[in-house]
Amino acid sequence: MSALDPSDPIAVLLAAHRAALISRITQRIQQEIPDYATVAQAEIQVRYTVIVDAMSKSLITHDPSHLTNLLVQVARPRLVQGYTIDALLTAARIVEQSYGELITREVSDPRAQTVTLRQITNLIGTVRHVLSRLHLSVVVDGPQSVGDGGSGTCG
Repeated sequence: MSALDPSDPIAVLLAAHRAALISRITQRIQQEIPDYATVAQAEIQVRYTVIVDAMSKSLITHDPSHLTNLLVQVARPRLVQGYTIDALLTAARIVEQSYGELITREVSDPRAQTVTLRQITNLIGTVRHVLSRLHLSVVVDGPQSVGDGGSGTCG
């Protein structure tokens, strides 16, 4: 993650727990989502490191575009490769749960906890919308719709 604001306790918390978040998300995705069962854990870790960094940056800056712009680039190739929309939405749920568990466990200020959990819920709601829109465009218009999406290494 870039430029950590030491006066922002959520930014400090997310930076301190970055590796644990990535590890937890990677393990759960490989264990819980059949589409990822044959993907090497190292590859999943690379993919979700980028996603965790974008998610954290979106939370810290209150700007969902860091995460949503990344998803537009990386979700399309996954859908074209045959990943199901259910797999991608389940991965989003795992990310949401992992962040929520961290905030619930580590943030003692009830107001800060509530605000941050609401941010996470809202951000993942936006993620679901983006993923659903991409899925619909792939189904209706074919793999070349909504930009080429590149070969991305994430998601």
